[in-house]
This record gives sequence, structure tokens and C-alpha cells, in this order.
Amino acid sequence: MLKVIIGFLPWIIYSLLVSVLPGQHVLAVLVALCLTVISDELKKGFILAWGTFCFFLFMLFGTYFFSEAWLEYYANVIANGALAVITWFSLAINKPFTLQYAKEQVPPEFWNSPLFLKVNQIITAVWGLCFTLCVVTNFAQLRANLVMDGVYESLTYAFIIAAVLFTKVFPDWYKQRQFNALIARSEIQQKDNPFLKNNFAPLKEEYDLENLEVEGQIPQDLKGIYMRNGPNPAYPPFSYTYPLDGDGMLHAMYLGDGKARYKNRFIETDQLQVERRFGKAIYGGINCPAIRDSESLKPGDSEFPVKIGRFIHIIRHGKLYLALHEANSAYQVDRELNTIGEWNPTKAEHAIEVNAHTRLDPNSGQLYIISYFSEPIMRCHVLDTAGQVMESVEFQVPFPAMVHDFVITQQHVIIFLCPVVVDFSAMGEKRHFFEWTPELNTHIAILDRSNLAKEPQWIETESFFTFHLANAYEKDEDIIVDYVRYPKFDVSALGVASLYRSIINLPQKTCVHRQIDEHRIEFPRINENFNSLPNRYIYCPVNLANPNVDLLDALIKFDMETGKTSVHSLGEHAEVGEMVFAPKLGATREDEGYVLLFVYDNQEKKSQFLILDAENFSAPPIAKVKLPIRVPHGLHGSWFAE
Repeated sequence: MLKVIIGFLPWIIYSLLVSVLPGQHVLAVLVALCLTVISDELKKGFILAWGTFCFFLFMLFGTYFFSEAWLEYYANVIANGALAVITWFSLAINKPFTLQYAKEQVPPEFWNSPLFLKVNQIITAVWGLCFTLCVVTNFAQLRANLVMDGVYESLTYAFIIAAVLFTKVFPDWYKQRQFNALIARSEIQQKDNPFLKNNFAPLKEEYDLENLEVEGQIPQDLKGIYMRNGPNPAYPPFSYTYPLDGDGMLHAMYLGDGKARYKNRFIETDQLQVERRFGKAIYGGINCPAIRDSESLKPGDSEFPVKIGRFIHIIRHGKLYLALHEANSAYQVDRELNTIGEWNPTKAEHAIEVNAHTRLDPNSGQLYIISYFSEPIMRCHVLDTAGQVMESVEFQVPFPAMVHDFVITQQHVIIFLCPVVVDFSAMGEKRHFFEWTPELNTHIAILDRSNLAKEPQWIETESFFTFHLANAYEKDEDIIVDYVRYPKFDVSALGVASLYRSIINLPQKTCVHRQIDEHRIEFPRINENFNSLPNRYIYCPVNLANPNVDLLDALIKFDMETGKTSVHSLGEHAEVGEMVFAPKLGATREDEGYVLLFVYDNQEKKSQFLILDAENFSAPPIAKVKLPIRVPHGLHGSWFAE
């Protein structure tokens, strides 16, 4: 609001000088012209500023053709008429002049929103009407008697005050009105949301369960914590798109001395704390970016209309336990799942963005982090073993894309830039803000780990999409990348994904893709001690029982040397998610260890925690930890040996 008033400052000064300094019209014009010339808005190309400059330049030359008395007499008519012309012209070319001022107060991701444009069209139209009415009033005032002169003067001020108040009040009122309608429609839709039902339904309670019943025996050398993250909205959401919305709930299995303990806790983000104060969902999701009861927010409360929960992954680096989202700051928790707060290792004004997946070099202990943005840039950070930032680089990319995961080799950082364009202006529209644009093709970035600041090498290839990559490593002149590949991206119907291998030849700048297997899989994991190194085995949940249902119900182990697979069936009532690999102490073979995961029984409506022998993958579980509750389907987790 203040920015718009400052835009009118030359006009206000001109009007005051003309009224208090009769016979000094040229001086008034010069002062107004100088104020316009030195304004930042003129340099930025603002329509109002350039209209102001042209008007006062014209008025300066007009003093040579018109008498000063005539210009002073019609000063208000001419000035308000010029403002009316500037205002209506900006609307005619669909660039309402208030839009340029509003952009300086609103995040860039909302600039192309139809709601943002419509609000500014209406505000600009009100100013156009105000100036038009002022012109009519000014004409009437010139012909009025003394009594009516005061009335017309008051009317002019009333029109301007009304426009000022409208500019101040209308945006919030109109946005809330639109949001309320959007919220009401979206809330109805959630009643049929399949990702709020069955074992996708959120768990409301927090538990700490000790001495759990174990069928079989937990290996004595298996000591540590398995933690897994998931969306789990705390309050019934009025907008929910799985797996992109939610609050975040950590589920942990503490293993040691043959015993098991289960614990779960919400990740208490700032936005969740606000909602706890209200006792209901306040923040929307990616398909309904709105704040319910926004007028009740307190200073310091988040005003971002989309819930940013840290629900995608949980990692440990050094002594840090970090809950991750997508291209946003991480939240630090402790061993007992208590939320510590936003992780900000650089102590900067804004914490560094951390993607959903990080990559650890098992040899150096360095952790690699990437993040993407709504502009065509990406960043890569390298952390030392204590979690301090060693190096940060920013580089240009062909288009702003969603990059959920990446891989490293001993020499390179490999990023698959699939044509899923990030467009935050689509939030709240019928379009999704992750937009599949296959004509852009997939671009592969190869960064040199020894010189991250060096321009990445790029290889353009056919369009495809991947959420998750298993591993990458160098082999002679080639880079081998194993990953789960989709033919296209559609968040509402992802389709069938299968295991692929891409072979990148840097000297020739070529990339060859090969499908490894036809099974429908997701969430590939390896023995993390082989991350960035040649590995043989990949572990995935797989869809076997019913290919027409988007549920994973069994487990599969890929032998990348022989091409053979081993399947671990879990029965017709099983539903599974990601599993993790826990190496045995002193292991000398890659698959010498255990596979850990939660399994949901959709008949008993309860979950179990399974421990499998990775070397004897198809054999019955070594141990089943029986839980008296269900653990909702989630996303990613990690094994933290102790």
C-alpha cells in the first residue's frame, strides 16, 4: 500500500505546490519531474512512473504554449485526467499498474497466479474510477459557487481516501473470500481421498511401547534404531495430495539385547504449532494453497499457504538427526524423536535448503546435498563429518525441474533433470505445479566432485521420470546409474515403474538406457556402505499380487551381476513400503546383513516389524516384532547402528 502512495508522491507534491504557490507552476512541474527522475520505479520500468515522467515532461514544454494561469486553473483536471489515462491504459494492456508494486511484496511463485492478477485488476480499476470521478468533480468545481466548491473539494478527497482504503482492505478480504470457497470445495473432496483411508490414514496417537512380543529371535549383533518418516497430517486436512502434503510423523524401532521398543512422534514444525493453537488444519496443500482463518494469525506465524511438513526422509549425519522435506530446510530431532527445530548450520538469515535425499560418501564421510527452485538454478552443498558446510555451489539448469533424488560416484555428482517443470503459479488452479513437459527431454548433469564450481557437463536424452535412484559408480570410461524409471510423470496416476540402468559415457557424451526387469517396484535401497561404489544387490518392495492395485505387497532382491531375482512373499493381506539394509558387524560380503521394514496386515489391521536375512532373502523372517497398533504407510527411513 505504501509503495503505491509513494508512486503518487510527485502528483501530490505538484498539487500542493500549485495550490499554495500561485504563479509558480513551472517550479511545481520541475519539482515533480525531479522526484520522478530519481525514483527507483522509473529505473524498474513501472508504468505509473513512466506515465508520470511523460506527463510532467509534457507539462514543462506546455508552459511555452499555454499561459501559466490557464495551466494552474486546470491543473487538477489535467492531472487527474492524466492519471485516469495512465490507469485505464495499464488495464487495457493487461498490466495493471498496481501489479508492479504488489510484486515487491509477494513471493515470485505467486506472480502468475490468476488470483493475484485479478486482485490487481480490480484495484487498478478502482483507481481508474477514482481519477475519472475526480476529473468530473474538478470540472464541476470550476463552475461552482463558494459553497459548492467546498463540497466538490470534499468529494475529491473522499474518492481518493476511498481508493486508498480499498487498496488496503480489498486484497486480504477478496483472497480470504476466494480461499474460503476453495477450502469448502477441497474439504468435501477429502472425504473420498484414498490416501486418508485404510493404512494411509494418519495415526493420531503417540506411543512408546516397550518389551514387544517377538516371534523368532532378534539377532544379538543388531543394535541400533530404525527410523522411518511419513506425511501423517495431525488434523483432518482440507487439502491433501499424497505424497506431497502432510505434517510428518517419525516411527522408530529401538533394537538391542534381543529386545524391541517402538516409539512414534510428530515432527513439531512451526506451522504445526500454529495449528495446535487453533486445534484444526489452518494451512492448505499444493492443490489448495490457502490459509483458513488467516485474520487470526499472530505476528511471527507462517503466512505461507502450503503446509511444509518435514515428512519425506530421516537421516543421521554425525550426531545430527535430520527430518527432510523437498527443497526446503531440514528439521533437527533427537534420538528420542523430540523436535529440536529448524536446522541452520550456517546461522544465516535463511537455512540452507535440503532435498528429500542426500548422498554419503562412505570413504570420506562427506555428505552431499542438492536443492532445486522455481527458477532455473540448483545448489549443491558438501558437509564434513561433523555436519558443517564445507562447500556450496549454485549452477544454472535448462529449466526449473523437480529433482527428488540424485547419486554420486567417487568422482562425480549425477543429477537426472527430468522434464517435470516447477511452476508455483499453478497452485490452486486446475494445473499441478509439477507439470510434465516431455518436449523438454531429460537432461543429465554431471558435476566434478573435485571442482564443483566448474560448469556441469550436460547430456540430453529421451524423456522419462524417476523419483528414486539406487546407486552410481565409475566403470572404466563409463558411469553406471541404476534407478526406478517411469515413462512419464502424473502425480494422480504415476503408472508402472521398473528397474533401469543408464550407462553414461562422458568422453563421447552419450547415454544408453536399458530396462533390467519388468517387475513393478519402487523405493530402491542398497547396502549404504557401497554408495558411490560398485554394488551388486538392490532391494525393493514390489507389486506381485494384484497389478491393478497401486500397493506394494512383497519384496524383491536384484542381483545385478547375474540378472537373477529373489522374492520374499508376505501373504495376500500384506502391504509394504520401503525397506532398509542393516550390515552385520564386521561384514565382509555386500549382502551380509539384515533387511528391516514395517509390514501392514490389512486383515488384522495391525503392523509388524520384520527382520530378514539379506543373504537368504526368500527364507522366513529371522524375527517378527508384533505391534498392537498399525504403522501407517510412509516414505523413507534409515538404519542407525549403535
